[in-house]
Amino acid sequence: MINWEVEPYVHQRIMEFEKIMKEGKTRFNFKPFLNLEIESDIVMEMAFCLVVPNDKAINGLKFQKILKPEDFTDIKTLKKNLSFQE
Repeated sequence: MINWEVEPYVHQRIMEFEKIMKEGKTRFNFKPFLNLEIESDIVMEMAFCLVVPNDKAINGLKFQKILKPEDFTDIKTLKKNLSFQE
């Protein structure tokens, strides 16, 4: 049973994930818990899922926010955005 205070946010999140499956992308709105919105697709969600088990969810969101979908097709852009040294 879902707590009635958070139930609308749980349903909102489910609808956002359904939109990724139907349209290939969505905009996640984390308000009122965080002042954060992220445009995302399935690859971005996979990146989040890879980061979070070894860190905090908030750091996964920060990581996801700096990435762009095209970063995954161009490794040099990805390295630049994440400040990796060659």
